[in-house]
Amino acid sequence: MRARGLATGRSNMIGHVIPISTTHEMMNPVFSDFIAGAGETYSNSGYDMTLSIVPDDAEDKAYRSLAQRKSVDGIVIHGPRADERRIELLESLGMPFVVHGRASAEDRDYSWVDVNNRRAFARATELLLDLGHRRIALVNGLEDMDFAMRRRQGFEKALADRGIAANPAWIRSDEMTEHHGYASAREMLAMTPAPTAFLVSSLISAIGVRRAIEEAGLKMGRDVSVITHDDELSYLGNGRDVPIFTATRSSVREAGRIAAAMLLDLIDDPDRTPRHRLLEAELMLGSSTGPAPDESWDMSWTRQDFPDTFLFGAATSAYQIEGHAFGGAGPTHWDSFAATPGNVVRAEHGARACDHYHRWQEDLDLLAGLGVDVYRFSTSWARVLPEGTGTPNAEGLDFYDRLVDGMLERGLKPAATLYHWELPQALADKGGWRNADMPDWFADFTEVVMRRIGDRVWSAAPINEPWCVGFLSHFLGAHAPGLRDIRATARAMHHVLVSHGRSIEVMRGLGMGNLGGVFNMEWANPVDDSPEAARATATYDAYYNRFFLEGIFRGSYPEEALEGLGPHLPQGWQDDFATIGQPLDWVGVNYYTRKNIAPAPGPWPALAEIDGPLPKTQMGWEIYPDGLYRFLKRVSDMVPDLPIFITENGMANDDVLSEGVVKDPERLAYIDGHLDACRRAIAEGVRLEGYFIWSLLDNYEWALGYEKRFGLIHVDFETLQRTPKASYHALAQRLR
Repeated sequence: MRARGLATGRSNMIGHVIPISTTHEMMNPVFSDFIAGAGETYSNSGYDMTLSIVPDDAEDKAYRSLAQRKSVDGIVIHGPRADERRIELLESLGMPFVVHGRASAEDRDYSWVDVNNRRAFARATELLLDLGHRRIALVNGLEDMDFAMRRRQGFEKALADRGIAANPAWIRSDEMTEHHGYASAREMLAMTPAPTAFLVSSLISAIGVRRAIEEAGLKMGRDVSVITHDDELSYLGNGRDVPIFTATRSSVREAGRIAAAMLLDLIDDPDRTPRHRLLEAELMLGSSTGPAPDESWDMSWTRQDFPDTFLFGAATSAYQIEGHAFGGAGPTHWDSFAATPGNVVRAEHGARACDHYHRWQEDLDLLAGLGVDVYRFSTSWARVLPEGTGTPNAEGLDFYDRLVDGMLERGLKPAATLYHWELPQALADKGGWRNADMPDWFADFTEVVMRRIGDRVWSAAPINEPWCVGFLSHFLGAHAPGLRDIRATARAMHHVLVSHGRSIEVMRGLGMGNLGGVFNMEWANPVDDSPEAARATATYDAYYNRFFLEGIFRGSYPEEALEGLGPHLPQGWQDDFATIGQPLDWVGVNYYTRKNIAPAPGPWPALAEIDGPLPKTQMGWEIYPDGLYRFLKRVSDMVPDLPIFITENGMANDDVLSEGVVKDPERLAYIDGHLDACRRAIAEGVRLEGYFIWSLLDNYEWALGYEKRFGLIHVDFETLQRTPKASYHALAQRLR
């Protein structure tokens, strides 16, 4: 080789400079197999290699020496870092080189061979999520190395796409040794709660993880799942016929062969443009993974993870639980809507519902047992004023009197919502929310109720979810009164806000405080990057999320909403903002899901909702906690001086009562994910002061009848037996 080098002017030698570091030992088994593959290619092409073992601080000097002495024809760079500097150095020396890996911060074009680490770890995380795992740990390599950084990015993105925030307590980064895997897993398995799955960056570390699992008396693949990256090391096989570990597999020896061949091509043709090779890892199933264990009592938080003044609560609404066929209540437009064929599943109605009217003491005892601070309930307009106006119903007022006293006796803060959709039929006959007299009627109702209970309620809000009262019920026709009329919609939406303002005025006049507004919000996500999708999304956001907030807090309506609704608003609507904008003491956010919006042909709003890829609740709603975080930030930016409460958040689930037990780990995962979003917002300065779960009880879910179960407590709608679900018990434990 040396003689031929003298004759050709080449050294016929490839250099590998190996830094010896106090933090990262490059001379490891993975490197050895890479060198074996590269050496095979060198040898077949008549090349030798030299390994220069140098201290960290002498690495640059070693490269310069090799170049000056012309002792090598090319270099392979190993283990690029996030702040990689060797690429610039070798280019300045004019030395052909190939990087085993990539340097994210490097803008130059250079030759490299790498595994798609980000995609590999995203796929591995997705598999664990598909198996039901939500508590997933990452045992990573040193994260100043580019490959480890990419693996973490893939892991965190896959979690975020499912609406889950990575738990920093379950992420470890260090040299990929057996001891690193063992010590990391041992520490995390001792936590409460502990991870149910581990994603590991090396088969060597995974052996340590397995040791920790077995020492804890657990079985890998049954109690705890493990997925590792397998470099297919020649002397450390991952089983034979059945792999021991489920793994993302990519041969590092083959990567060595490819890098060597690429470098030799660059040496033969110095003018060749840089070459790149991205290797996709194979996801190989082994015996180390299985379904998430049923540990529905575990959650990742306690009260101590929130500010001392943070309030937890549960919510219900009058028509959905009370039973409307007794206590002197008058007919509502929901009774008429449900009696119309095709409007409600099985034509079900709220005549009996959960019979909370008679069982309220039992339900308040369950609420107190849950350990919450606040009960958000609503009053029924038709129960208090059966004709909508006129003489109050004494039985109805007495009921709410007893209910509020019962909360106070149990140490619960009563949070009243005056209207949750059950409009008296007599007012519906007069046009309901389309009628310009509605603000006066609603103000009268407010005064009747709050003269009776306003001295004892902790907080009050006039109208629950104005979008549902206005748009869902008058434009989409999905709720009572079931109209599909843009003129009715525009007037209803405006009159709802004027009624809200009048109600606030009345309550202030009665000396009440802690008054707020409750707004439902759905994060609007464009289906693609097109300008048309962006425009459609802005329209959806305007009439769903911004119309009511901006009407109250900015004294105007969004232009994108006025484009369709403006021509149909009542005459003089611009003059009503002084009433609409009555000052509030807090803002309530009801959040459940996001919607993916696409443009569609036709008149305003010219959009369509597209089914998304995320896991869904029984309602078919995507689970997207990041939307809650974003709304908390948006509302905080709009009204930075007002506290925010999450007045509703929860999920419908296909809960089944079996042998006296209802297991609902999906609900716990949902709540966990959304409380993670709350903690993120609080950490960033948002004045979030409470979180109320929807709902305390399985109940009448409006047009969906009794099919969809949102409750922490299972209700048998035949016997009315209450059975607290696993989620109830888990929450009670954490709230204590």
